[in-house]
Amino acid sequence: MGLSLSWGGLLAAAGQSRTATRPAPASENIPPPDRLAIENTVRQLFNGMRAADSTAMKAVLAPTVRLLSVAANKEGQAVPRETPVQQFLRAVSQPQSQVLDERIWNIKVQQDGNFCHVVVRIRILPR
Repeated sequence: MGLSLSWGGLLAAAGQSRTATRPAPASENIPPPDRLAIENTVRQLFNGMRAADSTAMKAVLAPTVRLLSVAANKEGQAVPRETPVQQFLRAVSQPQSQVLDERIWNIKVQQDGNFCHVVVRIRILPR
């Protein structure tokens, strides 16, 4: 399964390091320190999700973060939707009957100034 994460103003730690005038077409075009900072921040977000720790998750999100996704509606059409950050943090930090371990790999990063688009491969496993 793949997951695409797009955040305007993305991540508090990662979005600060580089200012670009045009989008980087692939992660290898982002200087390694910047790419690693972005990848590590995404990992920190998923670690916070795994631990159901909203404080850890919030620590790596920029104040203006927007969580956007695309999902099929009842008619099977792909439609975009936005999840309010506070709703996401509440949902992820609530005790669950089945705890999931979302493992990510093959992180691809595109950055344009403080905007990042991150695509990861993800496997969701019950713990």
